[in-house]
Amino acid sequence: MIIKNTLSSYGFVSKNFHWIMALIILFNFTLGYFMGDLDKGPLRFFIFNFHKSIGILVIVLIILRFLWRLVNLVPTPLSQNNLLNKLSKFVHYTIYRHKINDTYQNILVV
Repeated sequence: MIIKNTLSSYGFVSKNFHWIMALIILFNFTLGYFMGDLDKGPLRFFIFNFHKSIGILVIVLIILRFLWRLVNLVPTPLSQNNLLNKLSKFVHYTIYRHKINDTYQNILVV
């Protein structure tokens, strides 16, 4: 098991950052979706605060993932198509910007 990235593949830490964040974001999205249907009360208050805490965790993980990427190699793209590689980078950065903006906006609303 390779901890750090190589030029041919992502390492253990990068892969785990990716999948753990994906699961946490999907879980938090689902939690937020069903949270709106709950009646006001202690359960909704608890779930609301839990949802906010998970959002803060996502921000921390994004920062840690970004720092990890700065100190590691980035594997060479599998595709030789330059347009596809640029599109892939654009989509990844757009998702990050959206996730950070969405989390900060929701913190400011509350």
